[in-house]
Amino acid sequence: MIEVARRWPTILEIHSDDKFEWNLHPFYHRVMGTLFRSSLLTRIAGMVMVAPELIESSNFRVKKVPTTTIPNGIRIPADIKYDACRERQPGPSRLVLSVGNTLPWQGIDKFFALALRLPDLDFHLLGLSANQVPAFPKNVTINERMLPAEIGPFLSTMDIGFGNLALEKDYGPSPSPLKVREYVAAGLPCIVAHDDPDLEGQEGILNLGYGFTDLKQASVAVKAFARHWTGRTCSRTMADSVSLVAKEAQRLEFFETVLKMDRPKRRA
Repeated sequence: MIEVARRWPTILEIHSDDKFEWNLHPFYHRVMGTLFRSSLLTRIAGMVMVAPELIESSNFRVKKVPTTTIPNGIRIPADIKYDACRERQPGPSRLVLSVGNTLPWQGIDKFFALALRLPDLDFHLLGLSANQVPAFPKNVTINERMLPAEIGPFLSTMDIGFGNLALEKDYGPSPSPLKVREYVAAGLPCIVAHDDPDLEGQEGILNLGYGFTDLKQASVAVKAFARHWTGRTCSRTMADSVSLVAKEAQRLEFFETVLKMDRPKRRA
C-alpha cells in the first residue's frame, strides 16, 4: 500500500482510530502500525472519515490533505415498504441486537439488563451461540450466526433493532454502525446509544445517550418506543439517509476534487 500511495494518488477511508484500538488488540498490531503507519499517511492524497470525530483526532495529522466525512451506507432494497404497517405474527414486541463478538462495546450486558426490566418484551441476540452467553434472561432468545441470505428474512420478523449500547468503551460518540444501517434497510426503527450522523433527530430513532447508565429511565423509554413502533416500518426518509447510492456519489465527487488538486503536485 505504501508503494501504491507513492506512485499513484491514494485516498484512505478511515473507519476508526487505529492508535486507540492498539490497546485492545495483540502486540503485533502496534508493532506493524509503528513501523508502517506514518510512511503510508505521509504519501496519501486524501482521507475519507466515516465518523466526524476522526477528523479532529491528532492521530491523523501526519500530513495535511483534503479530508471529508462520509458515514457508512447500505443498499436500500426495493421490496421494503417504508412508512407502512408491518405484517407480523401476534405477540409481544420483538427487539434484536445483532453482534459478531462479545467485546464490551457491543453492550450485551446492557441489552440483558433492559430485558430484565422489560419482561413483557421479547429480546433476541443474533450472532452468538448459547455457550458464548452462559447466562441470559428468560425473555432473551439466542440466535446463532446466520448466512447473509438468512438475515433479511429474520429481521422481517423483528420490530425494533438495537445498535451497540456501550460504544464509549472503544469508539467516539458519532459512529455509523453497519448493523444500524442493516436494520433501517429492513424497515426497522432503531434504538441506539450514540449520535448517528445520518439518523440523529429523525422519527424512528431512539437515542438512549452515549455512555448511558440510567437503566430505569432507559427501560421506560424503550417500552414507550416499542409500543409506538411495533407493527410499523421506519420512514423512507430514514432509509434515504443511509442509502449507499447517495454516499457513493459523495465519494466520487470528493475523489475528483482530490485528483484535480494532486495532479499539479505530482507533475512538479
